[in-house]
Formats: sequence, C-alpha cells, structure tokens
Amino acid sequence: MCAGNKQALRATFDSRNTVPANGVAWLRTSLTLLILGGAAWGFIQSTRVMGKGDVAGLCGYIGIWIVDVPLLIAGILSLLIAVALFRKSVRGVKAALIFDILIGGSVALGVVVSSTDFFLHGHFGAGDMPWRLGTTAVAAGVVLLMGAEAAWLQSACRGWRGAWRGYAVLAVLMAAMVVWLPLAEYRGIQHARVLREYIGKHLITVPADARITVLRDSSARFSSASGGHEDRIDFDTQRIGFPGPAYGWVFTAQHDAAGWRFENVAGVAIHHGMPPVIQSAAEARDYLIWIGVPASQLGTDQPMAKKYSIARPDIGGRYEVGENGGAVLYLVAPLVIPDR
Repeated sequence: MCAGNKQALRATFDSRNTVPANGVAWLRTSLTLLILGGAAWGFIQSTRVMGKGDVAGLCGYIGIWIVDVPLLIAGILSLLIAVALFRKSVRGVKAALIFDILIGGSVALGVVVSSTDFFLHGHFGAGDMPWRLGTTAVAAGVVLLMGAEAAWLQSACRGWRGAWRGYAVLAVLMAAMVVWLPLAEYRGIQHARVLREYIGKHLITVPADARITVLRDSSARFSSASGGHEDRIDFDTQRIGFPGPAYGWVFTAQHDAAGWRFENVAGVAIHHGMPPVIQSAAEARDYLIWIGVPASQLGTDQPMAKKYSIARPDIGGRYEVGENGGAVLYLVAPLVIPDR
C-alpha cells in the first residue's frame, strides 16, 4: 500500500504517465454504478416475485434481504471509496484494496464453485443456460473490474509490476469459468446419448416436442469394482401456458466401465395436472399407452392392492400404476446397456 501523506500519494500517482491521476477513481465509479444497478434490478425482480405470493413470494422476500440489501450496502461503500480516490486519500486506497480483496475474492470463489458444481451436478438441457451464462459472465466481469483496480493501485502505489501478471491469471481463470459452462452442458448431453437413444427406442415413445434433460451426478458413487456415477434422464411433455394434461418420465441409471445399468426402479412417470381415476387393469393399460409405453410390449395383468401391475416381459420388469395415475417401472434383474 502507499506510504506517506496525501501529497506523497498524489505525487506517486502523477509521476507515472501510464496511470492517469483520476483513472483508477473513474474505474471505481464504474464499478459502483454496476453494483448499484444490480441492486436496483434485484429489488425490481424481487418485488415482482413477491407479488405472486406463496413460495415464489417468499423467495422474493428472501432475495431482497440476502442479495439486494447487501448489494446496496456494497454500492454505498464503493461510492464512498470512489470519492476518497478522487481526493487521492491514503485511506481511500487502503479501503479500495480491502474491498477488492474481500468482495472480489468472494465473488470469484462463487464463480468457481458455481461452475464446478454445474459440471459435477448440472441438469443439462434444462433451458437455463442463457441465464446461467449471463449471470456468470456478469459476476466474472465484476471480479475483473475489482482485480483491475487492485492491480492498478498496487502498480501505481508500490511499483509492483507483477500485479498485472497476477491480474492476467485472474482474467484467464474467469474466462475459463464462463466458457466451461456450455462445454460442460454439451459434454453432459453427449455422455448420455446412448442412454437417451435406448430409452427412446425400447422403453417409451418420446414425443417430438418433449423436453429432454440430463442430470449427471458425479458425486453419487455406488458399489462397483470400477467405480462409477449416476445419470438421470428426464422426459417432460409439460409446457407452461398450454392447457391440458401432460406427463413426464424420470429414468435413473448407474454408469461405469461396462456401460449403464438400470436397477430395481428404472423409471418413474409423473402426471401433471388433474390426475386420472384408474379403476381397472384395462384403464391402467390405456394409461400406460397414453404416457408413451409401447402397447406391443405390455404383458399380462397382475392384481395388487390399490395398484394395477402390468408385466413388461421384454425387459423382465413390470409397471405399477396407482389409482390416481403415475407409474413406476420395476425390474426383476438389472438391465445393462453397453456404452458403445
């Protein structure tokens, strides 16, 4: 940090032609406007969400106190630091460096953790990539602004040229975290391509407009000689704003060196909207056909209490359909799909 009184600090700034006297202060002003703008946008969005009531309203209320108010406080502190930098205050320089290290470091850590978590547990293909990418890019931009200010002050006040080399490393890291997101989603979708194709050809008929998402849980380890992880494929026909019944399927498989393996519970069907009332095995069979199960693959009926069980002989399994809709695909023995 700078040593000496305010005149010495001003002389240090002015003696370096590569650093305009008020350049770093204007950089801090830009950062302040960005923070305050984010706080204002957050208040508007949270207020809109609160107007919806129920759980969404609670989320909006939490967002105001957890996100928007801290942003407002940070913006006010940043504004005070900007004024101090324009006055070339030694305390202002110290405050700016502390602010950049604490706030910028926290945001940088959040960017790294968020991108890494998406790679390990991402719900790929869910349609939120533009929002996720934009949010991460803005956060990375804030980190780079704070890092530029810190490097500028270190270089101007202490003559530490290595500060810009450290900033270059930070810039590469933040850029990598942003670029990593679409690459992780592409990799996750391609990883489960064989599994998706098998489900579409052998287990259910997938509507052309169905939304297909892949959840790869790299931390969900299971007992296997070669290790492995768990993959989940969601097929959903629900469309927001479109009336009428819809359904979705969730298939879960374990993946290791041998490929994918469905265990006892291979898939679960979910009925959206008002559930049907199923009162016979024939209605249960019709319901299974309606939610995409090929009619030619359904076997005999097996009576059960408050449920209807229909065999799936081609894969050694059975469907259990409840009286209020929904279905579960059970397997007698594990079903292995080679990873070709």
